[in-house]
Amino acid sequence: MMGEAAYNSLNNFWRGGQLTAQAVVANDGDTKVMSGLAAVGEFANGIFGLGGPLAGVGVPSAPLLAEQRAAQGFAGADTTNAVRATYLDSASAVGAQGERYSQVLQNEMVYFDASRNVRYLDATERANYEVTFKDGLIHDSSGNLLTSQKSPGIFVMSPEGQIYFAQSDVATIGQFHHSSFLAGGDVAAAGKLSVKDGVIEAMSRSSGHYMPDEIHLDQFARELSRRGVPNANQIPRVPFFD
Repeated sequence: MMGEAAYNSLNNFWRGGQLTAQAVVANDGDTKVMSGLAAVGEFANGIFGLGGPLAGVGVPSAPLLAEQRAAQGFAGADTTNAVRATYLDSASAVGAQGERYSQVLQNEMVYFDASRNVRYLDATERANYEVTFKDGLIHDSSGNLLTSQKSPGIFVMSPEGQIYFAQSDVATIGQFHHSSFLAGGDVAAAGKLSVKDGVIEAMSRSSGHYMPDEIHLDQFARELSRRGVPNANQIPRVPFFD
């Protein structure tokens, strides 16, 4: 299992990438310069945190500030923010499956999503990806037993406990990501699932957009147990799928 230092370094690298993207697409020179300098610092912290004589210098970075996340100086921002607002406004009205999970994660790649026009689902589209459970087995939105095709698919769990899944051939880089399900909204868990005939055979917390920790898989396992999945806490967890 990947250590905390390595995950902190990955967080630095992701922030460095976001800031680099912001520097590229920003409309004003000051933002370009400041974002570029901040990106260099993030990359440096990420490298130092991985090991070597300067191990420990790299420190985990806080998520981007709300005002940074809301910046609109990049292509596609108006559309992206409008779809996301639609989800956030309606989220409280969505029928919660159980408890509202307190450990939530923000999408840390808002800039990437907007600049690439990553697909954000509306309520109607989202329903096509929501999974259900019967007799401890996971079913797709059509009521069929779920099997991950070719390779593990991606999933997220909303703070209200809804679970959404997409096959690997749908999850295309630059087009459909973990952030697509909830229109860039917060999640209580995110990662990948290997499923066969409705049985979850393995799960991971692999998500560059949300960078979840073990506690978020714990929340996911708790929701699975609540939905009747036997021995949910014993489902194998892997850092990354091949």
